[in-house]
Amino acid sequence: MYTITTYTQLNALLKIYGNKKRCSLKVASFPCNQFGHQEPPKDEELLNTLQYVRPGNGYVPDKNMDMYSKVMVNGEEEIPLFSWLKKLCPRPTDIISNKTVVLWKPIKTTDIEWNFEKFLIDHEGNPVRRFSERSPPFGWKEHIKELIDDCDESSQEKYKEEFSDENDYN
Repeated sequence: MYTITTYTQLNALLKIYGNKKRCSLKVASFPCNQFGHQEPPKDEELLNTLQYVRPGNGYVPDKNMDMYSKVMVNGEEEIPLFSWLKKLCPRPTDIISNKTVVLWKPIKTTDIEWNFEKFLIDHEGNPVRRFSERSPPFGWKEHIKELIDDCDESSQEKYKEEFSDENDYN
């Protein structure tokens, strides 16, 4: 259920917000097999699985969606990126895990509950929000637009500062 909705809505959002210059939406996708073994393909099979199986129907990730190798996002083997993201962004729900099988140890209150939990990161690399797997990407349009507007504004201010510095030397 989450696979089709998440991937197709992310592609649609990338078509809207991903074709700008500096202040563009980008997606970094990190497959994980820690949730009910739902991501069993090998890394080299992931794109074909997306195209022909889940979501299927010839799906191809947008050019602004970077697909990475499978990683661990919880437990002793979680990669540092997810340790950092989880430390900086509070859980989107009070549930640690509502699944019957947890495939990692130790279980922590910051753990990602299920595949398709998402993090929104600003143009300076700061995590600003964490969304549960139940939160469809179309529901974040306001947040995405706000971050892009902030980035545009920041870029304009930086340009004005640089331009005024040049005038100081003339």
